[in-house]
Amino acid sequence: KVAFKINTVVNVHNKNEDMNAYISELGPCRWKVFQCLLIGGENAGKDAIRNAEGMVVTSQEFKDFCERHKNITSLVPESNEQMKDSYLILDEYMRFLDCTRGSKDPSRSLLDVGVKNALKFSGFDEKMFLKRGGKYTWSKADMKLDW
Repeated sequence: KVAFKINTVVNVHNKNEDMNAYISELGPCRWKVFQCLLIGGENAGKDAIRNAEGMVVTSQEFKDFCERHKNITSLVPESNEQMKDSYLILDEYMRFLDCTRGSKDPSRSLLDVGVKNALKFSGFDEKMFLKRGGKYTWSKADMKLDW
Protein backbone atom coordinates (compact mmCIF):
# COMPACT_ATOMS: atom_id res chain seq x y z
CA LYS A 1 0.00 0.00 0.00
CA VAL A 2 1.22 3.49 -0.85
CA ALA A 3 0.21 6.50 1.26
CA PHE A 4 -0.92 9.38 -0.93
CA LYS A 5 -3.46 12.16 -1.09
CA ILE A 6 -5.43 13.56 -3.99
CA ASN A 7 -6.22 17.24 -4.47
CA THR A 8 -9.26 18.23 -6.54
CA VAL A 9 -10.25 21.81 -7.37
CA VAL A 10 -14.00 22.01 -7.92
CA ASN A 11 -14.70 24.28 -10.89
CA VAL A 12 -17.31 24.82 -13.61
CA HIS A 13 -15.99 21.86 -15.61
CA ASN A 14 -16.17 19.20 -12.87
CA LYS A 15 -18.78 20.52 -10.41
CA ASN A 16 -21.40 17.96 -11.52
CA GLU A 17 -19.08 14.95 -11.66
CA ASP A 18 -19.57 11.86 -9.53
CA MET A 19 -16.08 10.74 -8.55
CA ASN A 20 -17.15 8.25 -5.87
CA ALA A 21 -16.18 5.08 -7.76
CA TYR A 22 -12.80 6.45 -8.89
CA ILE A 23 -11.77 7.84 -5.51
CA SER A 24 -12.92 4.67 -3.73
CA GLU A 25 -10.91 2.52 -6.13
CA LEU A 26 -7.77 4.64 -5.71
CA GLY A 27 -8.12 4.75 -1.90
CA PRO A 28 -6.16 7.87 -0.97
CA CYS A 29 -5.35 8.58 2.68
CA ARG A 30 -6.77 12.08 2.16
CA TRP A 31 -8.87 13.54 -0.63
CA LYS A 32 -8.62 17.32 -0.42
CA VAL A 33 -11.48 18.97 -2.30
CA PHE A 34 -11.02 22.71 -2.83
CA GLN A 35 -13.46 25.32 -4.07
CA CYS A 36 -11.87 27.26 -6.94
CA LEU A 37 -10.36 30.34 -5.25
CA LEU A 38 -9.41 33.52 -7.06
CA ILE A 39 -6.20 35.29 -6.00
CA GLY A 40 -5.42 38.67 -7.55
CA GLY A 41 -2.29 38.62 -9.72
CA GLU A 42 -2.19 34.81 -9.60
CA ASN A 43 -5.35 33.64 -11.37
CA ALA A 44 -7.51 36.79 -11.45
CA GLY A 45 -7.13 40.40 -12.57
CA LYS A 46 -5.25 42.10 -15.37
CA ASP A 47 -1.81 41.00 -14.12
CA ALA A 48 -2.80 37.37 -13.57
CA ILE A 49 -0.33 34.63 -14.48
CA ARG A 50 -3.35 32.60 -15.68
CA ASN A 51 -7.04 33.49 -15.65
CA ALA A 52 -9.46 31.35 -13.64
CA GLU A 53 -12.27 33.88 -13.37
CA GLY A 54 -14.49 31.76 -15.62
CA MET A 55 -13.82 28.63 -13.53
CA VAL A 56 -15.35 29.71 -10.20
CA VAL A 57 -18.28 27.83 -8.66
CA THR A 58 -20.75 29.18 -6.13
CA SER A 59 -20.71 28.13 -2.50
CA GLN A 60 -23.86 26.10 -3.13
CA GLU A 61 -22.32 24.29 -6.11
CA PHE A 62 -19.30 23.44 -3.95
CA LYS A 63 -21.55 22.18 -1.14
CA ASP A 64 -23.50 20.06 -3.64
CA PHE A 65 -20.26 18.47 -4.89
CA CYS A 66 -19.17 17.69 -1.32
CA GLU A 67 -22.61 16.33 -0.42
CA ARG A 68 -22.46 13.98 -3.42
CA HIS A 69 -19.14 12.61 -2.11
CA LYS A 70 -19.83 12.67 1.65
CA ASN A 71 -19.46 8.89 2.02
CA ILE A 72 -15.80 8.96 0.98
CA THR A 73 -14.09 8.63 4.37
CA SER A 74 -10.92 10.41 3.23
CA LEU A 75 -12.84 13.49 2.00
CA VAL A 76 -11.52 16.80 3.39
CA PRO A 77 -13.49 19.66 1.82
CA GLU A 78 -12.13 23.22 1.89
CA SER A 79 -14.35 26.11 0.90
CA ASN A 80 -12.86 29.45 -0.10
CA GLU A 81 -13.65 30.78 3.37
CA GLN A 82 -11.73 27.92 5.02
CA MET A 83 -8.82 28.03 2.62
CA LYS A 84 -8.12 31.73 2.07
CA ASP A 85 -6.07 32.56 5.18
CA SER A 86 -5.34 29.13 6.65
CA TYR A 87 -2.16 28.34 4.71
CA LEU A 88 1.37 29.62 5.15
CA ILE A 89 2.84 30.30 1.72
CA LEU A 90 6.49 31.18 1.11
CA ASP A 91 7.78 32.60 -2.15
CA GLU A 92 11.24 32.08 -3.64
CA TYR A 93 12.61 34.98 -1.55
CA MET A 94 11.44 33.33 1.70
CA ARG A 95 8.65 35.88 2.18
CA PHE A 96 5.28 34.86 3.55
CA LEU A 97 2.46 35.71 1.16
CA ASP A 98 -0.53 37.34 2.85
CA CYS A 99 -3.76 36.57 0.95
CA THR A 100 -6.18 38.31 3.33
CA ARG A 101 -6.89 41.11 0.83
CA GLY A 102 -7.40 38.80 -2.14
CA SER A 103 -3.86 38.91 -3.56
CA LYS A 104 -0.46 37.59 -2.51
CA ASP A 105 1.13 40.46 -0.57
CA PRO A 106 4.70 39.56 0.49
CA SER A 107 6.12 40.11 3.98
CA ARG A 108 9.77 40.95 4.48
CA SER A 109 12.04 37.96 3.98
CA LEU A 110 12.38 35.71 6.98
CA LEU A 111 16.09 35.59 6.09
CA ASP A 112 16.24 39.31 6.97
CA VAL A 113 13.76 39.62 9.85
CA GLY A 114 13.43 36.08 11.22
CA VAL A 115 10.44 33.76 11.19
CA LYS A 116 8.62 35.32 14.16
CA ASN A 117 8.68 38.81 12.67
CA ALA A 118 7.80 37.66 9.15
CA LEU A 119 4.90 35.58 10.52
CA LYS A 120 3.28 38.73 11.92
CA PHE A 121 2.67 39.83 8.32
CA SER A 122 1.60 36.47 6.89
CA GLY A 123 -2.15 36.88 7.41
CA PHE A 124 -2.20 33.31 8.78
CA ASP A 125 -5.40 32.30 10.59
CA GLU A 126 -4.33 29.53 12.97
CA LYS A 127 -7.88 28.91 14.23
CA MET A 128 -9.15 28.31 10.71
CA PHE A 129 -6.09 26.14 9.99
CA LEU A 130 -7.04 23.88 12.92
CA LYS A 131 -10.78 24.03 12.11
CA ARG A 132 -10.22 22.84 8.53
CA GLY A 133 -8.15 19.88 9.78
CA GLY A 134 -4.77 21.30 8.78
CA LYS A 135 -3.04 19.52 11.64
CA TYR A 136 -3.17 15.77 11.13
CA THR A 137 -0.98 12.70 11.45
CA TRP A 138 0.88 11.60 8.36
CA SER A 139 3.09 8.69 9.38
CA LYS A 140 3.66 5.11 8.37
CA ALA A 141 2.72 3.78 11.82
CA ASP A 142 -0.57 5.66 12.05
CA MET A 143 -1.60 4.59 8.55
CA LYS A 144 -0.80 0.97 9.42
CA LEU A 145 1.60 0.61 6.51
CA ASP A 146 3.98 -2.34 6.52
CA TRP A 147 6.78 -1.11 4.28
